Amino acid sequence: MPLNDDDFMRYSRHLLMSDIGESGQQKLSQARVLIVGMGGLGCPVSLYLAAAGVGQIHLIDDDKVALSNLPRQLLFNPTDIESNKAHVAADKLQQRNRDSKISAHSIRLTSDNYQLLFNTISPQAIFDCSDNFATRQLINRIAVEQHLPLFSAAISADQ
Repeated sequence: MPLNDDDFMRYSRHLLMSDIGESGQQKLSQARVLIVGMGGLGCPVSLYLAAAGVGQIHLIDDDKVALSNLPRQLLFNPTDIESNKAHVAADKLQQRNRDSKISAHSIRLTSDNYQLLFNTISPQAIFDCSDNFATRQLINRIAVEQHLPLFSAAISADQ
């Protein structure tokens, strides 16, 4: 699908980059990604993917926004407290880029539910922004099994 005038204005800096250009921007607009975890890592990852013009972004998180999230989870504000993170993030990201299709899945990714989810959304890449080791292992196994690129990030602190 060709870029329109608004796309040329919005993504003008991408279009100037020889590694992206018009064909790269078109590929981004057709991409389908999955982000697992909408906390301190998932928020900025999702913001940048939406801003870059990724076509479909699926967000998974079963957690609710808490007051203690606000300093580091920059998509959320006090009015979002007690709301599901994936749904709040999807609404805000959709406002930032109406051309991207943002979907919220307020579930915990498990070995029992991922196949149905993956059959439905057919992601082309997974972004692991989860905050527990068991989920990270599951996401890695899924990526290997599904032959998908996996982008994984983690934050750790000595306790």
